[in-house]
Amino acid sequence: MEPRGIEPLTSSKERSKNGKAHEIDLSPRALELIKAMPRSGPNVFPARGEGAVRGFSATKRKLDALIAAHASGNGDPAVPAWRLHDLRRTAATGMAALGCAPHIVERVLNHISGTQSGLVGVYQRHEYRAERLAAITAWGAHVDALTTGLGHGENVVALRG
Repeated sequence: MEPRGIEPLTSSKERSKNGKAHEIDLSPRALELIKAMPRSGPNVFPARGEGAVRGFSATKRKLDALIAAHASGNGDPAVPAWRLHDLRRTAATGMAALGCAPHIVERVLNHISGTQSGLVGVYQRHEYRAERLAAITAWGAHVDALTTGLGHGENVVALRG
């Protein structure tokens, strides 16, 4: 049974670096965005040349161009060079900063090293579905607050000066 009735996306074991199928929990906003994406088949991000995303290298170049245009149009400084994998690192670091336990963050990322290796990896088979959903929901809410400007300030009390 899935937490809160949300059906996760699934990545097959053939597409996973560790050879293990992975159920991917997404924040409500991420689900909205994915549901709105045009599809040519059942996969969200299909093989090269199929669907809306046509290879990650080409998509990354388009993102870089959009970011540079936005920065220069707003007078913002240029964004330093980055890689798509940096988004995973940012999410992992952010979830940790929000108080998510390392073993939960590792499960969100489908990692089996670190806290999930050795004896724990052999004997502990719990998937932490509810905890993973809570972590990704908290991260999604944080990203929403950063990108919309909403969600910050409601706990601020004005002091008389």
